[in-house]
Amino acid sequence: MTTEPDSYADVVERLFREFEPLHGLWTITQVVRRCRADLHGAPRASLPAALEELARERLAAVPVLNFPAVDQDGDEFTTLPVSRAG
Repeated sequence: MTTEPDSYADVVERLFREFEPLHGLWTITQVVRRCRADLHGAPRASLPAALEELARERLAAVPVLNFPAVDQDGDEFTTLPVSRAG
């Protein structure tokens, strides 16, 4: 019996549980989404693990805001880390 690779949602959920005290769901989702775009062309079988590792590194680098990070509409915001080429 083979196991299915983790889905995008599984990766977001695990990272949310890990980073939720520091970052909201919107921030975590946006970082994972950007990482997935940056990994475009990576071998499909290794994508979930690579995605989670890269997103974890980037989330650790996102500054923690010590004030309510919401705009006038109540939407959370953050500055996302910039991807740097090797």
